[in-house]
Amino acid sequence: MGATSDYEKLDWSTQTINDLWLQSKSKGPQNNRLLSKLRDELQSLLPEERDDPLALILLAYETLWRAVLLTYVHVAFRYIDEDTKFMLQEIPNEFHDTEQVGFDKNIIRLSQEALRIYPPTKRIYRASWFGVVAADVESLTRISGDQMF
Repeated sequence: MGATSDYEKLDWSTQTINDLWLQSKSKGPQNNRLLSKLRDELQSLLPEERDDPLALILLAYETLWRAVLLTYVHVAFRYIDEDTKFMLQEIPNEFHDTEQVGFDKNIIRLSQEALRIYPPTKRIYRASWFGVVAADVESLTRISGDQMF
């Protein structure tokens, strides 16, 4: 890799996580050597973590999809009109259709609403040269209408 500073390691690690995720969606072989290198780099960035450092990242990702799934279940299993029922029955099929290029607008809307109602995190913090910056995700969930997304 050749990165020496923690910032370079972090930049490389985030790009590699994205690359590996994209590779996981293809039918080709997985790059286990790159995954091993990623774990080593994350371990050097987080030496106090004895477990797999990827577990820190995956928890947030799992929480995000858990919120979307719970919203789907909540909507799908209550008394609803026939049109909505039909639309909801099609959602699981679209997740299994690997030939499909993009998701149906209904899936996107349902997911956005789920994340608005149940944000997986209340605040997102980022360090910068000027100090710590925080996005108050929780307060944004109270916005409605066209300004939501």
